[in-house]
Amino acid sequence: GHAVAFDPTIQYLATGSSDHRINIYRLSDGKQTARLTGHDDAVLSVAFSPDGRLLVSSGYDNTARLWDIAESETLQVLERHHWWVWDAEFSPDGQQIVTAGQDGKVVVWRRGDNAKYARQTEFTQHRGAVYDASFAPDGKQIATAGYDGRVLLWTPTKVAPIDIQRRLDGLPDPPTPFVELVEHEGPVRTVAFGPSGDRLVSGGQDNVLIVWNVARQTPQAKLRGHASHVRSVAFAEQGAAILSASRDESVKLWRPEQ
Repeated sequence: GHAVAFDPTIQYLATGSSDHRINIYRLSDGKQTARLTGHDDAVLSVAFSPDGRLLVSSGYDNTARLWDIAESETLQVLERHHWWVWDAEFSPDGQQIVTAGQDGKVVVWRRGDNAKYARQTEFTQHRGAVYDASFAPDGKQIATAGYDGRVLLWTPTKVAPIDIQRRLDGLPDPPTPFVELVEHEGPVRTVAFGPSGDRLVSGGQDNVLIVWNVARQTPQAKLRGHASHVRSVAFAEQGAAILSASRDESVKLWRPEQ
C-alpha cells in the first residue's frame, strides 16, 4: 500500500495501493465497506473531504480522481498533470483541491455551482517534482514540498492566471510571490501544518524532520532519528506531538519543545 487516510469522524479508513484500487474499511469491525476502482496504475494518495462524503485520490496514471463514497463511483477525473500525481488534498472547507505532480506543477481546483472542480490556478515555482501539498488551517495558504529541497509557502489567489497569449508570444510568466524555507539537505517529501497554522513540519530524504515557525519563516526544531527517508508527517495530540513515517519501516512519535 502507498497511502492511508482516516475520515473526519475516525470511523473509516481508506487505503490506496499498487493494485490500482482504493479500499474503505469500518474501524469498529474491520469490515470493508467500499472498493473504488478506476485508476489505471498505483494509487499514491487518498484524502477524505471535510464532510466525509467524498474522497480524492491521485496516482501513477497522471490523474487525480474525485469519488462519491456511498455510491462507490468516480464523480470527476482531474487531468492537468503530465506525469505522476503524488498528492491530492482538500482545503479545510472542501471547496478547493490541490494536486502536486512529478511534472513540477501544483494545481489548485475550485468547486463550481455544478459541484465540479475546475482549475483555478497553477503554481510552477519548484525546480523539479513536487511531492506533497498542504492547505493551512484557514485555507488561505499552501505549503509544498519539492525535489529541489525547498518548502514553499504561497497563496493561490496571488498566483497570476495563465495567459495563453503571453505564452504564445514567448513572454515569461510574471513572478509569483512565495516564501522559501531552505534547511533540508535533499528532496523534501512531506509537509503538514499544525492545527493553529503557526507551525509547519516537513520531512525529507535527508532523514530529518524540521519544525518551522511560519510567521518567522525559521526552523524551530530539527528532529533526527530515522534511518532513511521521511515519507509522511502529521501533527497529533492537538499539535503537541508529531508523527512521522519513514522508509526505514518505522513510525515515530515526537514531542518537540513548544
